[in-house]
Amino acid sequence: MNLWKMTALASLVISTGALAATETTTVQQTGIGNNAVTQQGLLLQPATNSTTSIYQVNGANANDAYTTQLATNSSISVTQQLGHDNRVGSAASPFTQTGGHNDTTIVQSGSFNNVTAPAASVQGGNYNSLTVLQTGNNNNATPTQNSGAFNTTLVTQTGNNDQATTAQYGSFNTTIVTQSPVGGGAGANGSNNTATTSQIGLSNYANVQQTGSSGGNGNPNGGVNVTQVGLANSAITTQDDWGGETDVQQYGAFHTASVVQNSPSDGANGYSHADLIQTGLANSASITQNYGIVNGSVAANAYVTQGGAFNHASVTQN
Repeated sequence: MNLWKMTALASLVISTGALAATETTTVQQTGIGNNAVTQQGLLLQPATNSTTSIYQVNGANANDAYTTQLATNSSISVTQQLGHDNRVGSAASPFTQTGGHNDTTIVQSGSFNNVTAPAASVQGGNYNSLTVLQTGNNNNATPTQNSGAFNTTLVTQTGNNDQATTAQYGSFNTTIVTQSPVGGGAGANGSNNTATTSQIGLSNYANVQQTGSSGGNGNPNGGVNVTQVGLANSAITTQDDWGGETDVQQYGAFHTASVVQNSPSDGANGYSHADLIQTGLANSASITQNYGIVNGSVAANAYVTQGGAFNHASVTQN
């Protein structure tokens, strides 16, 4: 066999081994103490147009769901309901998607749920979407989207003592975190939530909303922390209750940051605290605190620090 034929045959073997596969996995578990571990795709044979669906319902106490996709145009769906102590990631991390145009949706209802996954990332690539919905007490979510663009992370937590830690590395990414007490509005029971987000890159967007964030007296454990590094990033934070703490830091140029803190009628029970730090060129900072003076005590503190040139700061306290 001549060299040309050997080379052609080797190329055919390699390209055939690298062809993407279409795979479908469905796991349904009802009861207590179940575990689901799934994997789709290989490094040399990634999946495409594939789906993983895991349902753990009806008394799903102490259940686990680990999942891995090496894929493009694929989806992972995990539903854990009507139970406590549910998890999605672990056993050396899983819940991982590598590739692009992937979608993950995780729905948990109950207490002591978590999604914590990353050793490195839970999604890598471009045009990925990650949605986490947690309803209950003591939930936490820690997704990370690494080295990509046009990715979206949406985390909604409704309950007590929730945490959300998200990170995105790349450009044109979006993070939205919503934390609210059960049933409701400002002053409702179900608070002490913490949201920490970080983004590194170009034209990223972070939006964090907290209702019932009663950390009290500017307690950072009940507050919002946003860090953005790069160019033309945007951060918006809103807290609708007394005792909110917000810390926003932006490094680079052409960033915008808006912090809004609103107090209900029981503002005397705590004060809001906002720190906004920007370093670089042509950044814009805005803080609005609708608190004022309650019972003769200060109900709001705002600090803006800007280093560089052509920066703009606006602070309004009512």
